[in-house]
Amino acid sequence: MLSFICLQVNQSKGYLVVVNACVGDSAEGWYNEYISSAHRTRFESEYDPNLCLAADYNDGELFAEECANVWWQEWGTS
Repeated sequence: MLSFICLQVNQSKGYLVVVNACVGDSAEGWYNEYISSAHRTRFESEYDPNLCLAADYNDGELFAEECANVWWQEWGTS
């Protein structure tokens, strides 16, 4: 059986984003917004459109925080 995994916002853990089996709710929905000036993508949460996927490079964690024009919310490939 094929199982899908999703990035889910976990509000009970301070908006930590966790990888889990998909359950089909808004906590795992993300909108892709292309930022042409940076040639990168920002992911906005379906759960709360004011939250964006962000990275904490010190702890290696993903979390959702208020969207802003900051590099740790921009994603791309190199």
